[in-house]
Amino acid sequence: MRFLHAYYLLNAAFLLLAFPLTRHLLAGPPDRGPEGVRVLTHEKQVALLLGSSLFAQAFRTHSAEHLLALLFSYAKTLALASAFFVSRRCLAATALQVLAVWLLAAPPEVDCAPAAPAVSPAALDAGLRGGAGRTVVLLHAGWHPGCAHFGPAFGRLARQHGNPALRFATLDLGRWPGHAARLGLELNATSSQLPTVVLYDGDAEVVRLPRKEAGGGVAKGRWSAKDVAAVLQLGTEAAAKKAA
Repeated sequence: MRFLHAYYLLNAAFLLLAFPLTRHLLAGPPDRGPEGVRVLTHEKQVALLLGSSLFAQAFRTHSAEHLLALLFSYAKTLALASAFFVSRRCLAATALQVLAVWLLAAPPEVDCAPAAPAVSPAALDAGLRGGAGRTVVLLHAGWHPGCAHFGPAFGRLARQHGNPALRFATLDLGRWPGHAARLGLELNATSSQLPTVVLYDGDAEVVRLPRKEAGGGVAKGRWSAKDVAAVLQLGTEAAAKKAA
């Protein structure tokens, strides 16, 4: 049901409309270079470049939602490139369609409640100081694409592993940028430090992903929900009790 959000439906509709044009250009015969050598057309060169980049990044996506969003982004770029090779009018029309989809269908917001409720920095600090057990916190920004598409995966982790001794919560750094500075996180649209997941034991930070470097900074990198479960050892206690 999560893929019935307007973001996925409108992007899919746009790609269905743009597919005939892109297919027509990519299915055309190859160009002839010097001495009759067959060479790829400009359209096919662009498609090959985008496809290679998409293939490389697909292995570093956070979730199925993130992978689908990445596919939408690359497909729209290919549609714009295809329209460019047709005419200025076609390019303008395609660009207006892409803009309309962007304005009408923002990525879904991070909403993991009730398994991982949204909290403020003050509420989080109070809960960490006064609560027993461990807390897993997702630090995100509502306008960051990677955060929006990791949210559902984090919600599933919270529903699967949450219990009175292991609580889950989310904190929107876009609303409290000062908390991002306090944690040493870069808060911008291209930041590879978002989203960040932090495990607290009481009020002491145990581990975070992406990992925190010895100098106090945060290592840049991409990771998946499986990495979160493995690093935080989610489920190991339940498995040990079951085995015993």
